[in-house]
Amino acid sequence: MALVIGAIFISLSVFAYCIVLLAFRNPQQPSWASDNWIGNCHSIIILSLGLGGVLTWCSIIFRSLGNTISSMHIIVTACILVATFIGVKAMRIGKKLAEYERQTGPRPTANRSQTVGLTPSSSKIPA
Repeated sequence: MALVIGAIFISLSVFAYCIVLLAFRNPQQPSWASDNWIGNCHSIIILSLGLGGVLTWCSIIFRSLGNTISSMHIIVTACILVATFIGVKAMRIGKKLAEYERQTGPRPTANRSQTVGLTPSSSKIPA
């Protein structure tokens, strides 16, 4: 049963990530998708669910080295993961992100190593 619970945790973390990603990139961004909410709340929830699922699977693998895992649990786990994959594909995340980018323009890069206003010749350090 823990194998199924781990799959549910991983599935919930994947769906939560996809929903938060779409809301954050949306031009009409909801208030729950602000930088503070994502950094302080959503990321912790997503990480906890994903890590909880993976650690649950790891504990099941180590506990069942001598025993066998029920084939019904394996089938249900596989069905949950396949449903997660189909659900993410049905959300059409790539198309929605491309549409959001067309509406707002390209997102600025986070490359902070570039200095604004310096030409290549003036950025050299004298020897």
